[in-house]
Amino acid sequence: MKKIANKIMGLILALAMVVSVIAVADIPAKASTTPLLSGLYSGGKLATGSVIDSDEIPGIHVDNGYRLEYRVNGSSNGISVTQGNSWYLGVGHKYIIKACTKLDRIEDGEDITVISLTLSQFFSVSFTGNDTWGVAYVNNTVVTEAAYGDTVTIVANAIDDPNKIFDKWTSEDGVTFADATSSTTTFTMPANAVTLKANAKDKKKYTVKYDAHGGTGSLADTENVYLGDIFGLPSKTVFTAPEGKEFSHWTVSGVDALFEAGSTVEIVENIAQNGIITVTANWKKKENADDDDDDDDVDDDNNDDVDDDNNDDVDDGNKDDDKNDDDDNPTGGKTVYNIVKGAGAEYTKGSNEGLEFIFKGDAEEDKAYENCKGYDIDLNDIPEGMGSLTKGSAVINIKPEYLDTLPAGEHMLNVYFTDGDTVHVTFNVKDAEKAAEKTDKKDETPKSDTAKKTGDSTNAALILSIMLLTSVGAAYVIGKRKKMNEE
Repeated sequence: MKKIANKIMGLILALAMVVSVIAVADIPAKASTTPLLSGLYSGGKLATGSVIDSDEIPGIHVDNGYRLEYRVNGSSNGISVTQGNSWYLGVGHKYIIKACTKLDRIEDGEDITVISLTLSQFFSVSFTGNDTWGVAYVNNTVVTEAAYGDTVTIVANAIDDPNKIFDKWTSEDGVTFADATSSTTTFTMPANAVTLKANAKDKKKYTVKYDAHGGTGSLADTENVYLGDIFGLPSKTVFTAPEGKEFSHWTVSGVDALFEAGSTVEIVENIAQNGIITVTANWKKKENADDDDDDDDVDDDNNDDVDDDNNDDVDDGNKDDDKNDDDDNPTGGKTVYNIVKGAGAEYTKGSNEGLEFIFKGDAEEDKAYENCKGYDIDLNDIPEGMGSLTKGSAVINIKPEYLDTLPAGEHMLNVYFTDGDTVHVTFNVKDAEKAAEKTDKKDETPKSDTAKKTGDSTNAALILSIMLLTSVGAAYVIGKRKKMNEE
C-alpha cells in the first residue's frame, strides 16, 4: 500500500508540473517580435523611414517563408529575392525606406509573406567655385548627401568681395533650380551626385548727384555707390531755400515716393539713368509768407505752392494764403470745395471696408470731379489700385489694404483742385483690438495602467487552480499514508 500511495503522489505532482508549464507558456510575452528578415537593425524589422547602410550591413538574408521585393529611385521594375537567398547592398551604398508593405499570400500551396520596399538611394551634395560656397539643408538639417526625391534647400554664403554680388546658381548634374537667381533656393535631388556653384558678379556702380531745384548752394557728388547699398539723404539745411520758401521733401530718380530729410534709400535696379541717381530738393511756401508777392513761386506760372513739374499743390494748411484780399471777391475767383463726407473718419485695421470721402464745390455748376487733379495721404502717393476717384461730386475711396499699412494715429488726406485751394481732411487709423484668446482646455484623465488584460486574468486563475489541485492531491496522499500507518 505504501508503494501504491507513493506512485499516486508522484503522478499527481508530475501532472501538476506539466499543467503548470503549459499554463505559463500560454502567457503572452511582454515584448516579442518575429524577425521578418535577418540581419537588419533591431530584430530585423523593416519600416518606413529606416536607413539601410552597406557600411553597417553588407547584405540582407531572406528567411524561409518570405520573399523580398524592392524598387529603387522611382523605378517601376521591381527586383525579387526569394527565400533562403540574400540581397547584397553593394559597397558604399545607402538607402532610406520611403514605403514598406507586407502581404501574406499562398503560392504553390505554401504560405509566404511578401515584403515590398520602395527605396531611395543617398547621393552626395557638394559645392565648388571661387566666388562663393554654399550650404545644403534637408528638413532644416545641414547635409552633405541627400536621398533621391528629397527637396534640398541651398543657401549661398556671404561674398567677401564688397564689389561683388550674388548672380546665380549653376550645376552640370541635371539639377533644376526653383529660382537660379535667388541666393536661397531649392531643387529636387536626382538619382546621382550633384556639384553646385554659387556664381557672383560685379556690383553695378552709380554716382549720386544733387539738384537744388531753385535753391542755392551745392553738394559734391557721391561716387562709387553700388547696387544693394543704402545711402542717407542730406538734411534740409544743405541748400538755401528760394525766397519765401522752405524745405518740403526729397525726391529720388526712379523711386515713386517722397523722402523726409535724413531718410535712407536702398539702391535697387532701375533707380538710375545712365549710371546717375538724382536727388532733388522740393520746396513749399513758407508759413505766414507775404502772399501778394508772386515772385515767391519758383518754376511755377500757376501760383502752385510746390515747385514741381506736375504743378501739384502742397498746401500748408493756411487756406487764406492763396486768397485775394479783395473784400468784394474774397475767394479771388476760386471755387471753394467742402468736405461732405469723411471728415474725422476712423478706420480700424483689419476691417473689410475702407474709407469714403466726398467733396463738393460752391460753384453754381458742381465740377468737383472734373476739377480734381489728384490726391495723396500725408504727401505720399497712394499705390496704384489702392484708391479711386469717381463722380458724384468728387468721391474718393481708399481701400482697406492700403489703410492697413499706415501707422496708427492721425493722417491727412490732401485733395488738389485746378480751380480752388487744396482741401485737407484728417482721419484716424486705429490698431485692431486683440480678441481675447479663449482656450478650452479639456481635462484629460490619464488611462489607468492597472487594468488587467483578460488573458492575464485567465492565466493567473489557471495557475492558482493548478496550485490548489496540487495541494489537495498532496493532502490526500499524506492523509492516506497516515491512515495506513495507523492500521
